[in-house]
Amino acid sequence: MNELKQGTQILAADGQAFTVDADLARVFGPGDRLVADGEAGLLHIPAAELRTATLAVDAAAAAFSDMAGVADEAIIAFYD
Repeated sequence: MNELKQGTQILAADGQAFTVDADLARVFGPGDRLVADGEAGLLHIPAAELRTATLAVDAAAAAFSDMAGVADEAIIAFYD
């Protein structure tokens, strides 16, 4: 989805409908993500923040994967 139009109805997973307002339609751009949540409403995630979060999660996943190769003794020694 590259753009939103004011007045568009978006359904959340629970079936609740939300209406895109003028402000959201104006700021929503290519690469942005829209999440419809029954309690929070429409959550706009701009592309730049999505990229930042993706990079952080990918780095954390890689770090945890690397930790699988570290001996328990080395981890204990780190905290001593």
